[in-house]
Amino acid sequence: MRQISLDGYQIARNVQNLNSEREKLSVDLADKTSMIKRLLDENEKLSFRLRQAQDDVDSLRMTRAQQRNAEASRRPAPMGY
Repeated sequence: MRQISLDGYQIARNVQNLNSEREKLSVDLADKTSMIKRLLDENEKLSFRLRQAQDDVDSLRMTRAQQRNAEASRRPAPMGY
């Protein structure tokens, strides 16, 4: 009978320890979930800024190409020999 009582006490301690560990893991999981959400939001913002920068670069390239074409069309044709 005494052994059963000791076993019951040990089981109760183990359950309490497991509950405590589960609570710690739940807090860790919540922290990590929050961090992942922040990182995903930041990634979305950076992706948007990158697309804007790429669009700006493409626009500048088009403008420069148009300027070169306009300058080339204004130059007199080279004289042949």
